[in-house]
Amino acid sequence: MRTLMLASVLLLSPAVAVADGVWPMPAAPGAVTVSYSTGREPTTNDIWATCRGMPSAESIASCTDIIQRRGLLRTRSMGRAYYYRGRALFLAGDNHAAISDLNQALRFTPTFGDAYMIRGSAFAIDGDLDAALADFTSAMSIIPDDPQVHLDRGRVYLAMGNLERASADIERAIELDPTSAAALAMRGAIREHQGRPRAALADFDAALAIDPNQPIAVLGHARLAPIVQ
Repeated sequence: MRTLMLASVLLLSPAVAVADGVWPMPAAPGAVTVSYSTGREPTTNDIWATCRGMPSAESIASCTDIIQRRGLLRTRSMGRAYYYRGRALFLAGDNHAAISDLNQALRFTPTFGDAYMIRGSAFAIDGDLDAALADFTSAMSIIPDDPQVHLDRGRVYLAMGNLERASADIERAIELDPTSAAALAMRGAIREHQGRPRAALADFDAALAIDPNQPIAVLGHARLAPIVQ
């Protein structure tokens, strides 16, 4: 397992990197209210709708109910049920349980790009950058035009200290989505690390024009604006 190799504008541990926005910590799942028709038991469609819905304790319970009925499910449906429960567990901050469920999702559905992406994010937050890199690379082979997977793999390369590969992935993310404040901010971080403060500040400012609260851009602008003429 690699450890984070961050210097200068980057950080030194997965926990700190998450806190400062180098790797975004997932938000805790919000409560979700699901209304079933009065006077009847929830149908299979009701349970699936809750499982697929906004991640919450209720969605986890519904996905568990589906998984426990495995004899009634097709292989693809089992993969989906494990994926949705793994996604909810990841957003709740339980990376170990999330990775376990996503392993099962990929066992049933090996070409499930979103499952690789979430499992890769869980590995990255835990600091297992080699595993994260492998998952994002697998996801990229399945969904190559998704800007998020290029951004996520670029973050991993950046954390590994591989600026060249990080830059290539971030540039591709920006090509696919020029309005991604996160990608513009990450490119700014790379450019600052390369000793290009003017170009870095331009990226930070472009990111802030899209999202005034983008954390890397906020910090980068504060560092560079006073010194770039």
